[in-house]
Amino acid sequence: MKDTVLIGGGISVLKGIDKGLWLEIKKKEIWSLNYSATYMPYLPKRELWTDIKFFTENAEELQILESKGVKCYAKEHVYYDTIPKIQQISCTREQTNKLDLYIGERGFVGMLALSLAIREEYDTIYLLGYDFGIKPEDRDKKLTHWYQKYNFDKYSTGVGVPTVYLLKDNKTHRSVKDFDVYKNNKNIYNVSLDSNIETFPKISYDKFFKQIGE
Repeated sequence: MKDTVLIGGGISVLKGIDKGLWLEIKKKEIWSLNYSATYMPYLPKRELWTDIKFFTENAEELQILESKGVKCYAKEHVYYDTIPKIQQISCTREQTNKLDLYIGERGFVGMLALSLAIREEYDTIYLLGYDFGIKPEDRDKKLTHWYQKYNFDKYSTGVGVPTVYLLKDNKTHRSVKDFDVYKNNKNIYNVSLDSNIETFPKISYDKFFKQIGE
């Protein structure tokens, strides 16, 4: 069975950490999205991002990850042409039912990682931290990402900014529907009962730990 765990930034990851997440998934294939690798207790297999400024602001740390064996993947950009160790991915923002590497209207790294895992035909894909923002009642807390609990002080366009995902009328941004292009994939589980993404089956951390332990 070929499966992978994609770790995004959603605050639901904190629930997993409280239940022993890092020990439970230590032997699994883990893909880190954006800053997740920085706050993990061990190295992921892959590190992915889409924002060129994310790289320029964190180039040294990302190069250290690469030197330790972490494979780095980024949305294709001419800037990376002189950095051969970064695996560039050609993407599209247009919805398709084909296996294009699709990053959606907003170009989120979560879409890039999911598209790549589907392209590589993983049997099961577990999405962690795929919350797509926060619930309206938590809007004023500005706690959008789990690593904010760890004195986060790095560059980000979305961390602590609920309006990236939540509109003024408290409706989730329409781009959450971009995930629907993969709604017919039966092997994707969203490990976040509170996620704003309704495309995939939602499971609790208890059920997730049970499934990967079987």
